[in-house]
Amino acid sequence: MSFSAYFHCYCRSEHLYSTQGEIIEIFIVEKLERGKRLDKFLSERLPALSRSVLAKFAEEGLVKVDGRAEGKNFRLKEGHKVELELPTLESDDSILPEAIDFEILYEDSDIAIVNKSAGLCVHPAPGHRSGTLVNAMLSKYPQMAFVGSVKRPGVVHRLDLDTSGAIIFALTPFAYSNLVGLIKAREIKREYKAVVHGILPQKHATINMPIGRDPAMRRRFTIFPSVSSISKRAITHYDVIEEYDHASLLSVKLETGRTHQIRVHLNSIGHPVYGDKLYGSKKDTIIERHALHAEKLELVHPRNGKQITVEAPMPEDMNELITILRNR
Repeated sequence: MSFSAYFHCYCRSEHLYSTQGEIIEIFIVEKLERGKRLDKFLSERLPALSRSVLAKFAEEGLVKVDGRAEGKNFRLKEGHKVELELPTLESDDSILPEAIDFEILYEDSDIAIVNKSAGLCVHPAPGHRSGTLVNAMLSKYPQMAFVGSVKRPGVVHRLDLDTSGAIIFALTPFAYSNLVGLIKAREIKREYKAVVHGILPQKHATINMPIGRDPAMRRRFTIFPSVSSISKRAITHYDVIEEYDHASLLSVKLETGRTHQIRVHLNSIGHPVYGDKLYGSKKDTIIERHALHAEKLELVHPRNGKQITVEAPMPEDMNELITILRNR
């Protein structure tokens, strides 16, 4: 989403359109605000927008003080009139709110945890310019447009296109910075359920193998013998929950969070996820997508310090797969 799109989304939610069809917000600097930098002043008056976004507006000439465009470092005086003004948005790359149904597992003023459906892309990407979970989230939480990355507002971690289950979104800049820190510190616990081919000889094990992009097939990732410039440390823990005829149900916990990590690691030990056309067999027909579900999230709330545990119910297609395997 462009910065112009950010501002339009915000103003749509706050009804700040002028009669000429422009978007405008006007503030008068008060006595206690004199001497403040322009970006700090704006961040206090518009708390839904991060200071970096407001600084970008100033760089693009969208902020005027007494009718003159000023930069983010400009010092304000009492009585200054500060304006944010923007022509009508005409942008093809903006992320627009879309009325798409999704299940909310937990929400408050800072964060939302939702149950992503399989086949729903988390954020716009090549081939998925609209109809994503972010588009849906912006429809319910317009303030999320100003949080985090320009192209991935509110997103602090991701799930693969065909992976279902619990995913966290930040609704405020405060929550975003803290959740990103928790992810990096590995303090958010993520537990998955996976149906895999075969019977695993070790019922409880850890897979500790670096992962990087497959040089022979860029869509895939693969394991490497050691961490290097093209691979990163990756650790996956699993427990066997049930065994069937040539198949197993696993509980999987991530210690790191690399792209396709669970799928790559399980395939590397000879037990690909059921339905995984990229890493397993294209002949799997019982389920239309890979049988991987983000079932559980545990974290300490970034603002109040309370423990949050959220579970996403097993989706119907995976329940049907398990029923078929049990009855073989």
